[in-house]
Amino acid sequence: MCSTKQGSSTWRILGKRVGTPRAADGEVLSTSYSPTLTQQQFSGNHYRWGKDFDASQFDYKNDLGLKNTKVQQVTARLDQTLGRHRVEGSASLINVTDLVYYDEFAEPAQSGGSRLLLTGSLRHRFNVGNMFFDNQVHVTRGGQENEIRIPDLITNSKVYYQGYLFKKAIFGQIGAEVYYQSSWQPYDYSPSTQQFFLQNHFTAANFAVADVFVTGDIRTVAVFLKMAYINQGLLRDGYFVTPYYTSLPRRFELGIRWQFFD
Repeated sequence: MCSTKQGSSTWRILGKRVGTPRAADGEVLSTSYSPTLTQQQFSGNHYRWGKDFDASQFDYKNDLGLKNTKVQQVTARLDQTLGRHRVEGSASLINVTDLVYYDEFAEPAQSGGSRLLLTGSLRHRFNVGNMFFDNQVHVTRGGQENEIRIPDLITNSKVYYQGYLFKKAIFGQIGAEVYYQSSWQPYDYSPSTQQFFLQNHFTAANFAVADVFVTGDIRTVAVFLKMAYINQGLLRDGYFVTPYYTSLPRRFELGIRWQFFD
């Protein structure tokens, strides 16, 4: 087992106002988990850390002095429906202590103190007849400092038309989706250890990816067609998901799901 959770406790307070389409809830979460086996012990052609494996005792001992990572999180949520509009929002205050990560040399390390994150999410869905709109935004503060790397802003917007065709023989959707991510310093990747590690020399630019799609359900058969990254070449010819690793270019995707039962 690569990771063992040493202790976890959760308290949740739920509240709902009777007679109104409004719900609010909160969550207090405290978690402690141990370093993974790879973080404690690794031996390869390019990297080696931890105590040497004792074949006679089958014992991997952690001599790096890594402590458990502890996370305390307080979250508040609101879910409100007004007619055709539904709004979901949440805000979280997260404190991470003794984080175990891979440093700039791609070796395990542990933060010397606590790291504070503030996150917020908002989702708005509504429809006008058979036209549906779904917009989401996620904001993070404190996610581009020290050992934690998270983009400051992520958004996802979708618009689609759905309905029946051919006397309700086919239920389908046709629409478009746009994903946006702000610039950040992503983790680098080490093929030798197959782990992502911290880096400070490469900044990935912000980018947007637009897709168009068509779906159709015919009883137990579902067909999905998508042209991904149709906006390639408009502002730039590609984008990086990690240093010097580009994402997939414009492409056509086809998916079929067939459930063999009525």
